Amino acid sequence: MPSNTSTSAHAASQKVRKRIEEIFGWQRAAFAAQLAIARRLDAPVVVHSRGAFAECVAMIDASGVDWRRVVFHCFSEGEAEMAELLKRGGRGSFTGILTYKAADSIRAAAKLQGLERFLLETDAPYLTPMPHRGKPNEPAFLRHTAEYAAGLFGVDLATLAQVSTANAKAFFGLFTGVVGGLGDRIPLGTQRIYTVQQASGGHPKHCRRRTPHQHSRKLAVLHHQLAKPVPGLGTSSQSIQN
Repeated sequence: MPSNTSTSAHAASQKVRKRIEEIFGWQRAAFAAQLAIARRLDAPVVVHSRGAFAECVAMIDASGVDWRRVVFHCFSEGEAEMAELLKRGGRGSFTGILTYKAADSIRAAAKLQGLERFLLETDAPYLTPMPHRGKPNEPAFLRHTAEYAAGLFGVDLATLAQVSTANAKAFFGLFTGVVGGLGDRIPLGTQRIYTVQQASGGHPKHCRRRTPHQHSRKLAVLHHQLAKPVPGLGTSSQSIQN
């Protein structure tokens, strides 16, 4: 016959599990809403996934979002997970973890993806690359991750920098140029919501032959779209910290 103590412990455990499922439900609802926004705006999607790779992949599959616009930032999975992204057209982005001694599986995933799709990032102030591990991370340390990645791919630093920069510009739809007669294309704004980063991107034709006033109106329309209410979540432009 169970004691009062074991009965109480079981009840507490059930309550915790119920609470966890409730929180997971909120996360799934938020992610689904953001994927819907990304699909509507044809925006790049940056996914922060920790211990939920399979769930994220399944939800992106169901959302109808173009996988070519999806990147799993701070990729910390292995070759099997990278293979799942690659066969769908997605990709991973790599941080200072790449330089850590025990990160063999992550290095293998980076090599499987290949230099031609490689992206790198700081994730500052976290995941500082060697030899500065243990200190707060900063953009200046990205060079160490890049140098390590160059060795991993068997190329020089200049080549790694050129290819990874081109990859980032292509993925986010970043165009060089300034408004006001000195250029005919500008990058549109970037909107961060929950675990998904929305960048307006767009095709160059959307930005050509616009006056500064027209560009301002374009951005105003974008932010109006992002401010549309999402059922149960308020406006999509609200910043929800993960």
